[in-house]
Amino acid sequence: MLGQPASERSDLYSLRVVLYQILTGEPPFEAETPWGVAMRRVQEEPHPPREVNPAVPEDLDDLTMRLLAKDPGGRPSDAGALVEELERLTVRRWSRP
Repeated sequence: MLGQPASERSDLYSLRVVLYQILTGEPPFEAETPWGVAMRRVQEEPHPPREVNPAVPEDLDDLTMRLLAKDPGGRPSDAGALVEELERLTVRRWSRP
């Protein structure tokens, strides 16, 4: 974001946008023009998915918000780290009584 070189974390950001849309049925940022969307991405934080769709599990909501962190250091370091986190969420969810 903001002129930084693309990296695996950039791909994770894109995945987060798609995940957000899957969980909420809407994009994290909306505006009348692509420029407006870009400006909102830079200046604003999206609503957490649970605010839009209360059925989203809290741990998935937290992970989704970290994927969109403006600071790449706040996101999982790479796709492998994301897969590990998703596996932990899945195991935890299926092992609950």
